[in-house]
Amino acid sequence: MLVFADNFSIGPIWNLHEEPGLSNRNYWLKNHLLFEEDEWEQQAKYMREVHSKLNTISEKIPIYIWTCDNAHEQIGLRMALFLLKEKKTQFIA
Repeated sequence: MLVFADNFSIGPIWNLHEEPGLSNRNYWLKNHLLFEEDEWEQQAKYMREVHSKLNTISEKIPIYIWTCDNAHEQIGLRMALFLLKEKKTQFIA
């Protein structure tokens, strides 16, 4: 199971499918929210791992996506679909 452990309803979401976009978001969050330093490093590392895993999913495996109607989950859904757009697999919603 892969989970976007981020709240996409705050902060920049431009180009999250590329390294500059991820770096920009992490920089913004780090400078606008109060968390421990190691939490930011873990968050950034985890998001990069999720991107990498989405790229390596076999096209033989059906993909199930769960989401709600709130803003951050809808943005996460759209980001996941964008990252998976080239996959020739069965999507089940």
